[in-house]
Amino acid sequence: MNLEKLTASGQTDLSLLSLPLEIPALAYEELGEERIDLAVPPEHPLAKRSLDGTKTSLEELKDEPFIVLKEGQGFRKMTMDLCRNAGFEPKIVFESNNMETVQSLVATGMGVTLVPHFIARAPRSEFVPVYLPLTNPAPSRTLVVAYRRGRYLSKAAKAFVETFKSTVSELTEE
Repeated sequence: MNLEKLTASGQTDLSLLSLPLEIPALAYEELGEERIDLAVPPEHPLAKRSLDGTKTSLEELKDEPFIVLKEGQGFRKMTMDLCRNAGFEPKIVFESNNMETVQSLVATGMGVTLVPHFIARAPRSEFVPVYLPLTNPAPSRTLVVAYRRGRYLSKAAKAFVETFKSTVSELTEE
């Protein structure tokens, strides 16, 4: 079951999600915008762009093998939509339930992927891909804290939301 359904059914009090939300029973507070980055293997020809600051467009990735999250995960849908809007269907060579696994497989040379910037800036594996900003235009997503509409939010929950907002604000200013 995905986070939206868990939150709508009351099994979680709050969830960090991105717009658009599919379930109307959810209310949310916007946290901010998060850039979407490209992850490539260190030996990939595009990796050199991390040194000179040249941006990459999604259209340039039409012939690349992609490693993506499995069906049912929101970021997979976003990846598919971004590629389709750029005029191509990604050539998926591997799927995983875990973003760290996806990043590690990219780092070993299996393919490329799209990664939320906050995840790209904090790799936790010994296998680290090269992260590049995208352009034409730079893709992003709107992060929200969602909760069941009409649900009472405790003082602790409200404080958590405010802390999250300030953290996202600080991260987007870097």
